[in-house]
Amino acid sequence: MNRHGLTIDRDGDINFPPSAVPARLPRGGDGEDPGWPRGGRAEVGRFCLGGRSFEAGTEREISDRIKAGAMDRPSLDEYFMEIASVVATRSTCLRHQVGAVLVREKRILSTGYNGAPMGLPHCLEVGCRRENVESGYRHELCRAVHAEQNAIIQAAIHGVSTSGATLYCTHQPCILCAKIIINSQIQRVVYGNPYPDDEALRFLELAGVEVAMIPSPPPSEEPG
Repeated sequence: MNRHGLTIDRDGDINFPPSAVPARLPRGGDGEDPGWPRGGRAEVGRFCLGGRSFEAGTEREISDRIKAGAMDRPSLDEYFMEIASVVATRSTCLRHQVGAVLVREKRILSTGYNGAPMGLPHCLEVGCRRENVESGYRHELCRAVHAEQNAIIQAAIHGVSTSGATLYCTHQPCILCAKIIINSQIQRVVYGNPYPDDEALRFLELAGVEVAMIPSPPPSEEPG
């Protein structure tokens, strides 16, 4: 039985709990109660299960739809990258929004997004000193703490080891973040959008950090 209360029989059919399929549905506007159809399968209207909405049909039809939908299940990399994209929406940076998620053994250790240090005014309020600087240059002018750095910092604050973890980030890390990632003993980096910093990738490769890029919707118009 899964978290929705469903069980799968030997034939691979999904058996619905009583709460999922209505026992009786009125037919038309005459107020009649048709009860159960003779075939032993309940007629259903529309209901939601596991975030999906189903049209009228039989239990078997709905079962087939759910089993077919399982083929669209995201991979773990896609799953955590999607979470990183949601984290990025919390960013207060004027130039770009970046989100990062630290994961080990399929468990989230911490998250981070780029923004001003704790207690300082947001860049949204005071502006960005790098606004007219080409992307990838003069990071020392930036007021923000990068998403990757914030994720690692949050883990440190709460006493969580990052050794052996995977970092999911909406953008490729810069050279500053790459050095921190290496010394944090993070063993894998997955990112969704490129960044103009080949040196960062070279550092990660030399340190033996596995790097993978998977396509993801850009959370902003331009990378930092």
